[in-house]
Amino acid sequence: MEVHSLVGSAWKRRLMALDLHPTPPEQARTTAQDHMSAAYALARDASASLPASKQLYPMQNLLAADLRRVFILAARPDETTLHALRQQLEACRRLAWADELPDEWQTAARVELALQAALLEERDGEIATVIAQIRTLQRRQPDPKFWRTQLDQLDFLLPADTRPALRKMAQPVKDLLLQLAG
Repeated sequence: MEVHSLVGSAWKRRLMALDLHPTPPEQARTTAQDHMSAAYALARDASASLPASKQLYPMQNLLAADLRRVFILAARPDETTLHALRQQLEACRRLAWADELPDEWQTAARVELALQAALLEERDGEIATVIAQIRTLQRRQPDPKFWRTQLDQLDFLLPADTRPALRKMAQPVKDLLLQLAG
């Protein structure tokens, strides 16, 4: 499971590096995304018998990859795609909420899942709740490095070619993460 997660993370970083290019080569982005998704899917499958805290990382990264694909589309996806993404999101939520006393990474996962759900459903009104959750977590985890990781994940989820309405909706969250990351 660890090896597949590391490979998925390496492809994710490659994709994030490509996103920094002024005109990223689309074929390279597609290849990186496909390899990343495949590696995280293998990690998810390999972690199926492990505790929830071990299953969450690959499942949540696979969900982020799938959401990213949908968020860069010009239009909202069809209902079949939305249904599949909602099921993935719910599976991740169950894992993130499996422990009564979560560590800061599981708590961050809960916040991230709330943001992903708001973006998926395009529910602008839920952003204030996400910001409140971030502020609560910040009291527990003030380290700017932790928040840079959260900011990186948001930048991955919403690359420059994301639908503008979604980027605008997430901007208050990004502004707060930039502040916390120092």
